[in-house]
Amino acid sequence: MKKHNSRSNRLVIFYDGSCALCSRWAQWIRIHDETSCFELHPFNSEISQHFFEHNTSLNPTESITVWDFQDKYWTQSNAVFEILKRLKTKWKLLLVFKFLPTRITDLVYRLIANNRHNICGKMDSCSLKLENHDT
Repeated sequence: MKKHNSRSNRLVIFYDGSCALCSRWAQWIRIHDETSCFELHPFNSEISQHFFEHNTSLNPTESITVWDFQDKYWTQSNAVFEILKRLKTKWKLLLVFKFLPTRITDLVYRLIANNRHNICGKMDSCSLKLENHDT
């Protein structure tokens, strides 16, 4: 059974809901989020649009973005590491790569991100059914 965290302990994950790879990744996070510490929102959601309107230096189509509901956010490989850090899964072992220079881990991230539609395809809309996270 999942425990419910208050919003102050939770993170928002903004992702490309039309990308099959991103939607599968979001579904995987949802399954492994035992403490309910994440809210998942595709780029075209209202909260996502509001966030990116106020953070104009970020391009929502280029990277997954993780936000702490306040002033801190992570993108690209740092976003992935921030997610893995909070999940209880054997994939947490990938955090060992966090000790590599960010330019290297972001390069790998961008290689996958730039080819994500070729790798897994594109969908017309997000297939992930999201729960209402009102707190």
